[in-house]
Amino acid sequence: MEHENKNTEIEKRKEEFIKKIKENKKAIGYVVLAIIIWFSYWLRTLNLKLLTDVTTGKYIPSELDSFVFLRYAKDILAHGSLFVHDMLRYAPLGFDTNQEANLLSYVVVYIYKFLHIFTSKVTLEYVDIIYPAVFFCISLIFFYLLIKRLFNSDAVALLSCAFLSVIPGYLYRTMTGFADKEALGLCLMFLTFYLFVLSYQEKKLNKSLIYSALAAIATFFMARGWGGTSFVFMIIGLFVLIEIFFSKFNEKDIFSYLLYVILLTLLLLVLLPGRYSLGVLFTSLTSAVMYLAFAVSILYYLVYYKNIFKLKEKVDKKMPVSVFCLIATFVAGALALLPFAGRAIFNELNGLYLTLTQPFGYNRWILTVAESHQPFFNPDWLSQMNMFFILLAIVGSIILFYNLVKPLEKNVKKLTFIYGLFVFAFIFSRYSSDSVLNGSNSISLWLYLGSLIVFIGILTYSYLKSFYKDHNIFLKIKELNKDYIFIFTWFIVMVIAARSAIRLLVVLIPIATMLTSYFVIYLINYFKNNERYKENNYYIWVALIVIAVVIFFIFVPFTRAVYNQAIHSGPAYNNQWQVAGGFIRNNTAPDAIFAHWWDYGYYVQGGFDRPTITDGGNYIYAWNHWMGRNVLTGHSEQEALDFLYPHNASYLLIISDEVGKYPAFSSIGADANYDRYSWIPTYSLDDKNIQETRNELVYPYTGGTMLDKDIIYNDVVLPKGIAGIAGFLVPIERDNKTLVNFKQPTAVVVYNSNRYDIPINCIFFNKKQYTFNNINGINGCLMIIPIITGQQMNMLGSALYLSPEVSQTLFTHLYLFGEESKNFELFYSDETSMPLAIYSGYGLLGPLKIWKINYPSDLKYNATYLDLELSDTSVMKV
Repeated sequence: MEHENKNTEIEKRKEEFIKKIKENKKAIGYVVLAIIIWFSYWLRTLNLKLLTDVTTGKYIPSELDSFVFLRYAKDILAHGSLFVHDMLRYAPLGFDTNQEANLLSYVVVYIYKFLHIFTSKVTLEYVDIIYPAVFFCISLIFFYLLIKRLFNSDAVALLSCAFLSVIPGYLYRTMTGFADKEALGLCLMFLTFYLFVLSYQEKKLNKSLIYSALAAIATFFMARGWGGTSFVFMIIGLFVLIEIFFSKFNEKDIFSYLLYVILLTLLLLVLLPGRYSLGVLFTSLTSAVMYLAFAVSILYYLVYYKNIFKLKEKVDKKMPVSVFCLIATFVAGALALLPFAGRAIFNELNGLYLTLTQPFGYNRWILTVAESHQPFFNPDWLSQMNMFFILLAIVGSIILFYNLVKPLEKNVKKLTFIYGLFVFAFIFSRYSSDSVLNGSNSISLWLYLGSLIVFIGILTYSYLKSFYKDHNIFLKIKELNKDYIFIFTWFIVMVIAARSAIRLLVVLIPIATMLTSYFVIYLINYFKNNERYKENNYYIWVALIVIAVVIFFIFVPFTRAVYNQAIHSGPAYNNQWQVAGGFIRNNTAPDAIFAHWWDYGYYVQGGFDRPTITDGGNYIYAWNHWMGRNVLTGHSEQEALDFLYPHNASYLLIISDEVGKYPAFSSIGADANYDRYSWIPTYSLDDKNIQETRNELVYPYTGGTMLDKDIIYNDVVLPKGIAGIAGFLVPIERDNKTLVNFKQPTAVVVYNSNRYDIPINCIFFNKKQYTFNNINGINGCLMIIPIITGQQMNMLGSALYLSPEVSQTLFTHLYLFGEESKNFELFYSDETSMPLAIYSGYGLLGPLKIWKINYPSDLKYNATYLDLELSDTSVMKV
């Protein structure tokens, strides 16, 4: 009896506890969200102490582009607004700052002013570098509210926020120091979607219009701060088109959407005229979808709800009114725009096709920018999210699709199966570069584009079939869940974006976390609510344990990875750059113009406080071409001076990164036939196979590279790109045990399974060049450099192969060989502390060198090099 009373008491307490949880569910949810936000901020600020400049003691950004927004924030703070013309960029012409999305700089200043009210110790630099962590935390609030609205589930929303806080691919761009646009832009995107969802969920027209107007304002601010507004245009536009197609768009929805587009358009045209015009908005593919949906909405309203010209009865006998409106609007729009903007529209469509189908890009510019490369599932997707997480997201989307079409009752499983095939084919069609699904062959393209076309075709056929043969199903389609349709639109657009460029993988992660969380919570609810398992708690607890294991295998590896990433994320503008920047600020005139490859423009402008010719904005591609062609791969100093003189360049900067970037700037600097395109491969000493003779040692260097130009040796043509150099043999004379002199080295060339030992006419070692005059030899050069491991240095440990093309460039003569020049006078070098070498654990590193440019008195001024575009059609146009 006593035992029964105890059990009864336990059950009573249990019920009371559960009751209290349910009564305070909302408060508990906010507490959990607060904990996630706190943890996210702590994680994202672990690297704070690493982000200081050793020469100034001030905080600095962790990556390249952030420097320009910090510099703009400083100007806004000093003058009240941003200067219209930025003379530190694109010297000597300057840059119109209206072309830049500069909202971020204003946001940083306003946060600084607010914090400065409470403490004078806070600095603008500090606010700038913590802004990404702060805005990630704010974005979690909007993300939580959005997901809660879409799924009507606190659990899905909280789990999604938790996942988002620890996913490696999302950490870097929202971590302290990465003060670029993404943290602000993604925050505004979540806010825009939240307000838009509120708008179509709201049943009262007045409130719906208010939410719609607020969504338009949020989108406008997003456009001011980030180019990712294109995603909002596309997702909202496609969602509206889908809703209209399935005859689900009511009058309230139409009015709200019309207000959204009209208000947004006015804001963009009036307040951002430097970046947006009607021509740009109507012909850009992403925004054109939004305006197509706008036009279709108007026609659909007139035909379906107002029955203008009694078209509804006439059309409804032959096809759904929505389909008629879509076809009519598309045809009318095409006929109206083609005479005026046909070429622009064709270019947009062609660019879309090329982006989707050409895995390595379609011009040299995309090929040389790593973030613009199309990613492979393995390793690119997997490095941002693990396989387990991705599979859960895909399965989550399949379950969600099943629940979307479940009200139709007929063909639910068939449609879900077809969707499952589509989503797997669509995502895995570009699996890896060495697999059958490499993204470029016909099988991959068919799975990618073909699966999308087939899936859309099946949905369209099923819809039209229901109209003609099963009106009951046709009516049920109108009742499909709007929220789920919005989620699928978001998901598909982001998968396409993430498949098109590595830098866009970050935009896929939020929707992936939603679908993964939905799957986990769906499973929990399935076991919890299924009648078969209610009678036996054993099955429920087994299910919960399985779900806990699933979460464990995501959270633990993600948290470990992001923690290690966070504590080691120092600035890319490292000590080497910082010391050089301090020297330049103290020893050069403030208006001294710097020439260098475009990657370092923001470093020089922000860290050195000096104007540059090129920078990461890349608004003038022609100057990148000439910098690559005339300067870095120039065959004479005259070529370089011809370009530098009109720009009034005072100094030339080169760093060891250029060795790895040689393919990039030589490609952009080459002509239409790639005349200067090459690369600098590394070879390693095979010290176990050194050959010893009486008077010499033969050092073998192993590696591999293809020839960059054809070579004819003993009447045999060794073609570029096919024949390759497998290694080098370097004989060195010795006196007793001391090495005294290099003898002519030999390149081991392999072609068609045949070996050709061809002499190399140059060796460069320890600041000395050894030349040979073998008429049958290759006029390239083998540059022998050290390998440094800790305190140990092997002076003969590695080698760089400089092909005949690379050997004759100004980059080689000035930077690699360190030759003296009257026109280029060495002004700064840290070679004594950072010699060019292979550093164990770091790779190839070397000095940062700066030359003062001295122009001959008879040098002619050539204004062509100030042109914004390349006029010579024989030159590659980037």
